[in-house]
Amino acid sequence: MNVTLQEKARAVKEAFVRQRGEWAPIYDLLLEEDPAFLETIMAFQAGVVEANALDTKTRELVGIAVNVCAPHLYARSATSHIRGALAAGATTAEIVGVLKVVSQIGLQSFAEALPMLEQALVERAGTASA
Repeated sequence: MNVTLQEKARAVKEAFVRQRGEWAPIYDLLLEEDPAFLETIMAFQAGVVEANALDTKTRELVGIAVNVCAPHLYARSATSHIRGALAAGATTAEIVGVLKVVSQIGLQSFAEALPMLEQALVERAGTASA
């Protein structure tokens, strides 16, 4: 990777972390090969968030539903949305309610998501007591 591309990649990664609050190693290859494409993804996601009538908590709850849905199951993103929903004030009951609705698509979704919720609650309790 040349110096200019390295600088571009560093700037894109920093912007990504500012926008999303975290970085996942799954983006490393894309960042190395095509940082401009990653910027395009970020712009699309920013547009979805900025031009949206839903509040943060509702968007996070929808994100949980989408990411635990059996045909799409994406555990890392679902976990991130669970944490985001909790941070935005969602209750455990509201998150479980989302999981119950999604379970109608397939019980696997519910079974996969419960441990993610449990882990997020443990992390939150550890942060609160620290």
